[in-house]
Amino acid sequence: MNNGTIENYWLFANTSEALSYGKFCSDKPHIVKKLESLRGEILCDYETEKSKPDRDLQKMMNLAAQGQFHREAVEAARKAGNNEKDSHCRKDL
Repeated sequence: MNNGTIENYWLFANTSEALSYGKFCSDKPHIVKKLESLRGEILCDYETEKSKPDRDLQKMMNLAAQGQFHREAVEAARKAGNNEKDSHCRKDL
């Protein structure tokens, strides 16, 4: 668990960066699994912060954005991986 310190997460600056990284690591399943794991930690930290009576709204926004970016990176990796498999099949036909 990350104990709520967002500094320990891989930080994407924007969607474009997350998508590019996801495509880059599409053939590296261990990295995709790590992205999924980090997203889970981010969401858990978001829920923990949300439940606090003195919650930090800026921290919640940052966690929500990073959760979204990590989701986008994972989806891009899976999509790129599927496209590569499809193109290999087509070459074999």
